Amino acid sequence: MTKKKVVVKVSNMNVTNRKYLLFPNFRRQDNRLKALQIAAAVPGFQSLSMKGADRDVIEVTGDGVDAVDLVNKLRKSVGHAKLETVDDVKEEKKEEKPKEREPLPPPPPPPPLYIVTEPEPPCCTIM
Repeated sequence: MTKKKVVVKVSNMNVTNRKYLLFPNFRRQDNRLKALQIAAAVPGFQSLSMKGADRDVIEVTGDGVDAVDLVNKLRKSVGHAKLETVDDVKEEKKEEKPKEREPLPPPPPPPPLYIVTEPEPPCCTIM
């Protein structure tokens, strides 16, 4: 199966100007915990995180995660949930490049040449 990333936004339906509150306030910590527990119970999940400014976006990554089932469970227990995106996760494979040979250092310079000359012996004067 392919690895998928599902992003679900759970909206805060607790508006102050409404007379009747239809859904619980998602800003409360116990409602966030309940949403995380529901998302963790989905079969096939591998990682789970909450994102967004109000921490109202749940991101689930895993093999064979059923996005529709997740959204329906969140709607039943927490409140309004909207499916944002479902993407396939691409596994990044690092290609190993063959190591380039380091250039060899230049050979040392040859030793200096010394020319040794011997003085010519004086001519023999015996005669």
